[in-house]
Amino acid sequence: MNSPSIDLEPNISKRHFSPIGLLEKLEHTTARVSVLDKPYLDSPNSFYWAIKTSGKGRSSGLDGIPVEYYQLFPDKWAQVYKLVYASQLKRARAYISLLYKKGDWPLPGNYWPLTLLNHDAKFGPKFLSYRPRSIHPKLLHPYHNSIYSAHANSLPGFAAICYTRWSNGCWDCAIGLAKAFDSVMWPALDLILQHYGLGETFCSSVRTFYIGNIVTESVNGTASNYFELGCGPQSPRHTFAFADDWTGILKHLRHTRKFVTAVGDYVESAGLTLNADKYCTLFSGAG
Repeated sequence: MNSPSIDLEPNISKRHFSPIGLLEKLEHTTARVSVLDKPYLDSPNSFYWAIKTSGKGRSSGLDGIPVEYYQLFPDKWAQVYKLVYASQLKRARAYISLLYKKGDWPLPGNYWPLTLLNHDAKFGPKFLSYRPRSIHPKLLHPYHNSIYSAHANSLPGFAAICYTRWSNGCWDCAIGLAKAFDSVMWPALDLILQHYGLGETFCSSVRTFYIGNIVTESVNGTASNYFELGCGPQSPRHTFAFADDWTGILKHLRHTRKFVTAVGDYVESAGLTLNADKYCTLFSGAG
């Protein structure tokens, strides 16, 4: 289920991306995931670390098993999840319950999503977020990698603010983004992941968030007709691929407009939009 976005709602059916235009932007990048790194992206060890590093005292509901239970035997549970996820992925099957909170019954945002075991639905997205961290330094500039590490759970979307500052002999021009998850074009994301060579196994795991999600609702034992979800999971933390801002390292302040234009060209190719109503430019520091 995905929460509705007021900003995107009027134009949601008009959005598209340009595969050719996006590839033209990406062809200037030379970094790729190496043959040695690909096996790690598909390794089961990240199940272990997803369980081991999950915050204690957190749960998606009151009727499930807390994460501390899994953390008693993280190595054993990692093996269990490896088998369970492989089986469910092969069958293209998953189960989830929606617990009504309040408000209008037909609105998906008025329900809490629950699974039989609270954390089993969280570990999969978490390890997809965890796995690429080891290859970030090989794909990104060191400065941008440090920014990415702080925002590894969000995706690019609407521009909220642009600011420039003088730092270490050059100008930083950062464009912050909002409505990141709601505005991502999943086919464009898939194209980018393939371009950087993340591998078919890893990409297919990501596709389970948005391709062919045929579901049915059962209320008091009565099942509804099957329907297809239009987007991936509700929370931006269930994704992993892009930071929610761009930072350009500029030699001179006059290059700011050129950088902002380049970002605009990219998001247009990727099917995103820079929201002019939320856009402003701030200057700080001295050069």
